[in-house]
Order: sequence, then structure tokens, then C-alpha cells
Amino acid sequence: MIDDKKKLREDAIEIGVYVLIIALVVFAVSFIFLPIFDQAVSWLKTGTIPDRDLFWFTANVSCAATGGYARGWEGMDLCRPDSIYFTDWVGVNTILNYAFDVHIAIVAVIGATLVLWVAFAVFNTQYE
Repeated sequence: MIDDKKKLREDAIEIGVYVLIIALVVFAVSFIFLPIFDQAVSWLKTGTIPDRDLFWFTANVSCAATGGYARGWEGMDLCRPDSIYFTDWVGVNTILNYAFDVHIAIVAVIGATLVLWVAFAVFNTQYE
């Protein structure tokens, strides 16, 4: 009886890790390939490559530049701030703005790698 419960628990953990990995792959693909694809389409339309970073990701889809209308990713291009003032400390703002200026695909790869690393560490600890 105890062995059955232990086996069920191990199976549930294994399934949970696989679901996490699949969800992470979907997340990574959407945050890596979609912004790059949209960049390519924007470049083909306008001839300029728009920024795809955390400033763009946190931008509003409507602002004064769009006339107050929500315009999706195009609105995010127009409403993207150049910097954000997080604190009164200039050095902290510089570091955080540098981190926000990294391409969203690189941020997604780093985040996915860290989550996979933790998932594999938890998964391997369960079977040792």
C-alpha cells in the first residue's frame, strides 16, 4: 500500500515536470520567435528594424502617438519608452535600464534555461 502511494507520487512528480517542460517550450517559442518574426515583418514593411526589448514588452498599445487608439504591436513600437526611472539612484537606474534594453528573445532564453535547470534539479533530486 505504501509502495503504491510512493509510486503514484513519483509518477505525479514526473508528469508535473514534463508538463512544466512543455509549457516552458511553448513560452520560450512564443517569446523568442514571435518578436523576431514581427521584427522581420516590420523591417520588410518599413525598412527599419524596431527594438524588441523589455521596454517594448512593457509599453502601452495606445498613447498620444497613436491618437489614443489601441494599435497592438505597432502601437507598442510607437509608445515604447527609451528609459524608465525605477528609483532616485542614477546607478541603479542605469543598470536596470541596461537590463531592460536586452532583446526579449535573449531574456526568454535565459529565463527558460534557468527554469529548466531548476526543473531538472528537482526531478533528479526526487530519484536519488
